[in-house]
Formats: sequence, C-alpha cells, structure tokens
Amino acid sequence: MGKHRDKRVKYKYIILALSCLSLIFIIFQDRKRTAIEYNREKLLDLINNRYQNDSGRKFRKVNILALGGSVTWGSTLLNRTDAFPFLLGNLHPGSIVDNLAVRATGANYPASCIQSMVEGGGAADVVNEEDKEEIFSTVPTIYDIILLEFSVNGFPGTEFLMNRLRNRYPDAIIIYVHLHSLTHPPRESLSEEFFVNTMKPVNGIYYMFPVEVLSDAYGRGNEHYSDELLGLYANDRHHLSKTGHEFLADQLTLLLQNTLLEPADALTLELGTLGEWDAGDQCYLWFMNDGKLPESLDVEGGTFTSFNEMKYSYEVKQGETTTFSFQRKEFNGKMFGKIIPFHLVYMTLGNPPKYPKTLITLNPHDEQITSTHLINPTDDPMFPEWSWAHLTRPEVVGSSRPGKNTFTIQPQESTENPFRLVGIIICAVCFESQHGQRMKSVSNMRMRIPTKEKP
Repeated sequence: MGKHRDKRVKYKYIILALSCLSLIFIIFQDRKRTAIEYNREKLLDLINNRYQNDSGRKFRKVNILALGGSVTWGSTLLNRTDAFPFLLGNLHPGSIVDNLAVRATGANYPASCIQSMVEGGGAADVVNEEDKEEIFSTVPTIYDIILLEFSVNGFPGTEFLMNRLRNRYPDAIIIYVHLHSLTHPPRESLSEEFFVNTMKPVNGIYYMFPVEVLSDAYGRGNEHYSDELLGLYANDRHHLSKTGHEFLADQLTLLLQNTLLEPADALTLELGTLGEWDAGDQCYLWFMNDGKLPESLDVEGGTFTSFNEMKYSYEVKQGETTTFSFQRKEFNGKMFGKIIPFHLVYMTLGNPPKYPKTLITLNPHDEQITSTHLINPTDDPMFPEWSWAHLTRPEVVGSSRPGKNTFTIQPQESTENPFRLVGIIICAVCFESQHGQRMKSVSNMRMRIPTKEKP
C-alpha cells in the first residue's frame, strides 16, 4: 500500500510540475503576443502622427508595396498571407498590401517595369475617349512603406529600381530586407557597410536577417546551425518558415518604430506627395499571371497555354504565323515621341537548343518602317554555359513608335518545343540616357523555372 501511495504522490507532483510549466508557457506566449501587439500599435500611432492632413484628421491605414523573390512572395507557406509583408500590413484592417514579388527573379525586372507592375499590364494611357474619365478618375495608391528583397535572387538593378521608386514616392519609407539562404552563401559584398552606402542616396533604411556565418557550414548539414536559426527556415533551408516570417515582421515593426522616433529631419515627414515615373515603361509579362493575357494586346494565331506548373506562354509552331498588335503609350520627358527599342521575352533551354530559330517581322504592312530580326538561341550570351537551365531571355528585336505597333512571329525550324513568348518590354527610362546599367537591367532580366536537366 505504501509503495502505491508513494507512486500516487509522485505522479501528483509530476502532473503539478507539468501544469506549472504549461501555465508558464501560456503566460510567456501571452506576454510575447501582447508585446508584439503593443509594438504594432505603437508603430501605428507613430505613423498616424507622421501622416496628417491639414484638418488634423489621422490616417489609420498603411499602404505597403513589397517587391522581391519567392520569400517575399510567400513560397512554401500554406497561406501566402502569412508572408512578412502581409503580417506587417496587419497594423490595421484598412491597410493595403500590394505584394508584387516575382518568384525566381532578381531586381532587373521590376527595375525595368515597375510602373507597369504597379499600374497594371502595359501601364498604357492609350484609351478610347469615352473611357478616359472612368479610368483616370482612379486615384493611384501612395505607398507609405516600400519593402525590397533581392539578395537571394539577384541584387543588380536594385539601385536603379530604388531611384525610380523614390522619384514616384518621395515620402515613402524604403526598406531593403537582406535575407540569407542557408543553401547558398551570401555575397561578401553585401555587407552592412554596403547597405549603409546603398540606401543613403534614396534616404532609405535596411534590415539584415540574422545568420550564423560558419566558414564550412554551407551545404554540410543542420548540425552547423542552431535549432533557433533553423526554426526560422522552411525544410529546404532556403525559404523562411511561418515562424521566420513572423520574426521578420516583428523585427521590421521595431525598425520602423525606431526610425520614426528619429529627429524629424532624418526622414521626409509629409503625406500625399506623388512624383513622376521618370520617362516610364510599358511592359507586358504573362509568364506567371494566373493564365490571363493582357487585354490591351491583340493577337491572331498561335496558342496561349500553360507549359510548366502554371507558367504561361504564347506558343507558335513551325508553319504558323502569329501577329501581335498593341498601342504604345507616349513617354515623358526626353523620350516623348521618340522611337524606342523594345524587347521580346521568350523561353530558352538545351544544347542543342530545344527552341527554334524564329523570324520576327515588325510592322509588316508598312514598307517604310518594316524590319526583320532573327532570334537564334545560340546567340544568347549565356549559351551554352546556362543551356541546362530553363530560362527567359529578353532580346531587342526592333524599335517601337507611338501609336499602333505590330509584329509577326514565324518559327523557322521544328524543335522539341514550339517558340514560347512570355512578355514584351518597352523601358523608356532605360534608354533615356546612355547609362549602361539601365540598359543592362532589361537585357539581364532572367527568370528560371524548374527542369530536370541539370549539369
């Protein structure tokens, strides 16, 4: 009997201890949650105090623009709204979060096409007279916070992008979020000093995600990282986990809090200013757009279809002729009325190429301005080194003019895949001057899709 009584007493103490631990955990979680909510409420108050109109009415909502790669987009999450830009947007139910991140893509695409990304495919102001009042009565969103994340997928083009964003949104807080992939070493040049110097011209701020930098850690195994750090990453050790997104949103909340507590002259503190889009851009990209071809494009022939896990293209086979037509907008400043080169964005893969040589004819019905261009996959600067990868390639095929532009696509040979067109890019600001980096932003824009063909 005594032994049984001792066991019962022992079990009582164990249960009591577990209950106490559970209570402590619940209290800790509640305090953590309360602290997070307090920080976000404090930040919202700071933003409200910053943004007031002349009548003194405070604005409760926050407008957020997010640009980046698959982490910002929300890859590996069960629900994309758990990605850190959306969590930051939870500051208030009225907040707007435009998460325009593009998976497997660096900064060159948004640098060349940010106007079209924000305003819709084409960003064209060429509309019927009767539609003008309805279309232009829409007030553009003025972003309070702009999040940028390109360290993992490709930083080049970021500075050009930030300059364009600063011109358009002179009062926004621009935050560069520097993330690490545990499967790929970060570039050494992307140091804290680098970001201090990079953000200074646009009066922006930055956040560097914590990482344990071990000289022999990359590609070795989980034992080289702490459990705390690994918990912030998904199983692939490349994307962030839900916990990682929550952690990042909380850290950005604190960063914004501290930034807004700085002296008034440290940041621009006005509301409602909307600048210009410099010379502008007109881009159409349907590579990943839920199976929708832009309505402002007229197409005859060919087939619009999905070809790889919800990746979309316009396919043209040998023997077919497909005709595209679109209205080119008028651009601002020095590019007004000018003839501007334009790129077609198409798919490449394989050595020998699995996509055909293709003839592009511009304005075939006007002998005075017609021209031809032959797309040859082997002319790609990344061929054959990157021929194993299924990539997009932008290539200048001719010049665009204000008003209606037409071009035809005619594959010249039969290959394993038909010619696949995934976009059209006219970047006026890229050609506004002879600034080499601006033009490289378009030509170096690459997106990769998964393929079994690897080295």
